[in-house]
Amino acid sequence: PRGMEFLSTTAGCDSIISVDLRFSPRPNGSLSGDTTICGGGAGNLRFQLSGGNLFNLIITNCRDTFPFNNVSNGTVLPVILSRTSTFTLLSVKTTTGSCEANPNSSATITISEPVATARATTNFGRYNISCFGAADGAATAEVQGGSAPYRYAWNNNSNTQSINSLGPGTYQVVATDSAGCQA
Repeated sequence: PRGMEFLSTTAGCDSIISVDLRFSPRPNGSLSGDTTICGGGAGNLRFQLSGGNLFNLIITNCRDTFPFNNVSNGTVLPVILSRTSTFTLLSVKTTTGSCEANPNSSATITISEPVATARATTNFGRYNISCFGAADGAATAEVQGGSAPYRYAWNNNSNTQSINSLGPGTYQVVATDSAGCQA
């Protein structure tokens, strides 16, 4: 607001004061991020900020606290994680003002690490096929960890969890979880 104000006192002193006040909007922010990344990969944290142009932020991952200065709205911060982590935006402050907001906005990035094993599922005595040259073996892929559902790619071009009618040979499988992580 802007304007003139006339002040008078009982002592007969009068003053005119010119007022020019400027108000900045209160800063605010939120944090989002990739929900799942593959082990050894990088995830992204995204900042949605309002109430200014540049901001000083404080975030935590529940173990450490990190300040980030001169961050603008829409900034993407890559993070490399070795385990599932939750990040919380603790403080948003404009670089030009003294107003501060404490949004407590959180984002969790989950590490997906599937482990696949293939095992023969037929047992003809101690052997995986009934006799030399036969094609009656079977194998199944077993996946632990990661995020279901899983997709399978065998080196014989099959794409199911179990494969049958197998002859002698080496069979390999790649399992891909719903996050696109492979084992």
